[in-house]
Amino acid sequence: IEEPTVVALNSGNELLPFNMKTQLERAVEEGTLERAGPIYQFTHDIIKQTVYELIPGNICTILHKEIGEKLLRSAGNNNAFHLLATDQINIFCKGRGYNLRDDERVQFVEINVKAAKFAIAVS
Repeated sequence: IEEPTVVALNSGNELLPFNMKTQLERAVEEGTLERAGPIYQFTHDIIKQTVYELIPGNICTILHKEIGEKLLRSAGNNNAFHLLATDQINIFCKGRGYNLRDDERVQFVEINVKAAKFAIAVS
């Protein structure tokens, strides 16, 4: 995760009940994460997989949606944020299968169309 993404997710603290930046620094100190410039990453894929699997499936699915929506609100003209948000929302959609409301389906199609246009523009 890149630092600007952390700042966007941390703003307003409506998504997480703690300061994400502080906790990422703590994870670096403990050796769970490493930092390379503005990028945080797990020190090993097994740690990443274990942490992810500790989150109950239904909460994990909803968390992906909330992260995606929060990034979309912060995206503005930032294509990277929009693409990351789209990835998160698509993970939510995959986890929900076909159990999406009609309004969600329309919203997520529009988000994917916009992301596709961004991707085409840079390729």
